[in-house]
Amino acid sequence: MDIESSPPIATTRERAKKPLPAPRNHLEPPPAPPSPTDGYAPPEQDSYSATALSEVMDRSVRAMTARMTMGLSPEAIMAVWTDWGLHMLGSPGKQLRLF
Repeated sequence: MDIESSPPIATTRERAKKPLPAPRNHLEPPPAPPSPTDGYAPPEQDSYSATALSEVMDRSVRAMTARMTMGLSPEAIMAVWTDWGLHMLGSPGKQLRLF
């Protein structure tokens, strides 16, 4: 864009000549809300915050569980211990040697 073809910049005096917008009357009461007969329905509550909170809590619990079990399924760990315990119950000689 050429300097000669650019639009002129308004000076302070030119800006001062422009009329100011009319001031708003802040003492006027706000408009009345629509009545129920006008088809107005109150907005439904947003359940996003409750959903987001529950998802954050679930992810936190799963992360703590994964750290404690080193990434193994808690059900798998419980199954191994149950299997080991049941085999030990059926082997009194092995129990005597271990204890």
